[in-house]
Amino acid sequence: MHIVFVRDRPNPENALQRLYSNPLHEGLRSLGIETTMVHAGLSPAVIEPPSHVIVHQNDEVAILTAVPLKTKASFKLICLCSDIYDLSALKRLSDSVDLFLVPTPLHADMLQSIGVRKVAVLPEAVDPIARPGADILRPLNDENRLCWFGYPESFEKSLRYLLPDAFTTARFDVSRFGIISSEHDRLLPGAEHRLFSAASFYETTRDYSYSLLSHFAYDLHINTFIKSPNKMITALVRGMIPLVSATPSYEATARRFGLEPLMFKGPADLAALLQNLDSQKDRVSFGMDEIAKTLLAEFSSAAITQRLLEHIS
Repeated sequence: MHIVFVRDRPNPENALQRLYSNPLHEGLRSLGIETTMVHAGLSPAVIEPPSHVIVHQNDEVAILTAVPLKTKASFKLICLCSDIYDLSALKRLSDSVDLFLVPTPLHADMLQSIGVRKVAVLPEAVDPIARPGADILRPLNDENRLCWFGYPESFEKSLRYLLPDAFTTARFDVSRFGIISSEHDRLLPGAEHRLFSAASFYETTRDYSYSLLSHFAYDLHINTFIKSPNKMITALVRGMIPLVSATPSYEATARRFGLEPLMFKGPADLAALLQNLDSQKDRVSFGMDEIAKTLLAEFSSAAITQRLLEHIS
């Protein structure tokens, strides 16, 4: 078996590389399985005869490299998927792809609804931005401050009608809220804004004991509603207590770990949570350290690589 990853330029800020192809490549190498990483955007892609080629769905350079090669060589083409914005493109790609791997059953349902038959669920790995190394450390500040992190457009999609109504009702000082996102975006007046960087995320979040996470689809797009729970897992592994929307992926994770009291269905629910923040109590009562250990093991590079091998065996 020889598994080849074909990708555009390596980018530590690319979440799909951090959550999927990097940990899978690492996991295969640790198992002694022959694997190669080809960066199609850096040099001509010369691929030794592989048994499987893996690409990301949104990586056009890689797809344009790998699909023509499939007509000349006998290998299985695997596509790693996450956000689903263009079903037509995925439908066209299905003629060449032997297996689509998606992060949740909801994503699998979407692909199967358009006639894609070869699809399987492969959870994303723990994002390495959540940990400094092998140790599980708490946030360094327990002053009941909370943060949100992500792309600016995601803030608009899922928090637009939630904030500042919840802050006003709870009489929550907006200066206790941090937004970790792009350098030039100021998304909520009065909130602290910090630059998101994969390299500095662990240190950037040291002042926050809670993380506010929402998948409400204020953009009326199904993809926003069915997103994977990777940000909730990132928060939990980092040691932050997640306040999460009662949406499919977050709700499933919350119910699994007994975190239902931290879910909200709208501004009134969130306001009630904000009025009762007590991170020291919550950290103990919800067993935050044990949850983090469980997630680190279940969504490790080794664990998701084993699931990949089960799917392609």
